[in-house]
Amino acid sequence: MRPRQQTPLRKVKEEEMTDVAVASQTVSTEYNGWSNHETWLMNLWLTNEESYYHEMMRILSTYTSLNDQAEALLEFMQNEHEELEVTGVWSDIISNTLWRANWHEIAEANTEEVR
Repeated sequence: MRPRQQTPLRKVKEEEMTDVAVASQTVSTEYNGWSNHETWLMNLWLTNEESYYHEMMRILSTYTSLNDQAEALLEFMQNEHEELEVTGVWSDIISNTLWRANWHEIAEANTEEVR
């Protein structure tokens, strides 16, 4: 099969289509009022599963800085993941979700309940 010939008109149309595609992409990945789907999902689990909720409240009341709270929440969930002993693709998916979640946002949204 021979390659398609690049005509001036085809080149212009491809450039226009690329410009439209780039312009129509959304930069924001917000989900249900959260910065992304992973943050929403982690907060959903942390606030709806009783044992996770109690641990989150303990973490938020133990640490005073938002950075320390966020780091401790991430560490807690990483430890939970390691205890599952999941390997392969599922481990990668879980790890990716944990790293994409905005732990600062989760900590900040739940600190009012600690006070």
